[in-house]
Amino acid sequence: MNDTILISLIAIILFSIWVTYKIIKSSYLSKRQKIVNIIMTWLIPLLWGLLVLQIIKPPKSSTMTRGTRGRKKSSGNSDNWFHTTGGGGIP
Repeated sequence: MNDTILISLIAIILFSIWVTYKIIKSSYLSKRQKIVNIIMTWLIPLLWGLLVLQIIKPPKSSTMTRGTRGRKKSSGNSDNWFHTTGGGGIP
């Protein structure tokens, strides 16, 4: 029983250290936000750590450049209009 508690405590401490590192390295938070989040990470270790990791992760969208902006070939708007209007009035 004591080993389980010790291992859990060590895991939570290591997780909090890792979250603290991620907060410090984050460019999405101001200095004040970093301080508050680090304090909260240590006061509410697991819950706040998971929340902060969701907040500071980079957005999924990427910057569109000339090289990455390919256009899909389309057969025209008529096909989209047909599906949008449920047949477009065609019997």
